[in-house]
Amino acid sequence: MKRKSSDSPTKRKFGVSVSPRELKSKSYVTVTFGDVTIAGNRPSAESIKAHVDRSTDALARVGKKLTKPGVTLSKKKGIPRFSVDENDPTIFVRVLDGQVDRGRMVNGEFEPVG
Repeated sequence: MKRKSSDSPTKRKFGVSVSPRELKSKSYVTVTFGDVTIAGNRPSAESIKAHVDRSTDALARVGKKLTKPGVTLSKKKGIPRFSVDENDPTIFVRVLDGQVDRGRMVNGEFEPVG
């Protein structure tokens, strides 16, 4: 039996058929974001209040961290910390286990200078 050209895998169209669901209650809602639709029961007022309270607390905690400039780096034995020399931006300063070295990066490796 000869196949029709419309049966070709490159010409076949696939689709999904979804029949609309009859709403069983007024608390059932659908929300659409672009091509995505989410459907479900509306959350209770208590649930919404609890989540708003939790998110407000979380935002207050993260707000304190975001307003503080800089990054805190912990010191660990055997792990070097690099910074740039304030007077010469071509020189790196490496602090490793209490020893301070000045140098340059050559092929991805730190090479101490004078």
